[in-house]
Amino acid sequence: MSTAVIEGELSLGSMSLQLGNLPKLQGTRIDMSRCPRIDSAGAAFLLELARRNTQGAQKLEIVNANEQARGLLRFFELDEVFAIV
Repeated sequence: MSTAVIEGELSLGSMSLQLGNLPKLQGTRIDMSRCPRIDSAGAAFLLELARRNTQGAQKLEIVNANEQARGLLRFFELDEVFAIV
């Protein structure tokens, strides 16, 4: 299982930078240990990663997400879309 690491915030203000990193983020596991904050734009970014990397065959696995990120993903009911470990 390959793991990609998110570096920095996943927020509306950082989306241009993060979208530039999108082609490099390959894998079915996303390590969020270096992501201090996420907002709704970041959640949409993760959905796009899931669409690109899993193509519906399996859930994208989110690992090492902080409480803020876990709470936001649960709020949007994305814990049903992602495997949050």
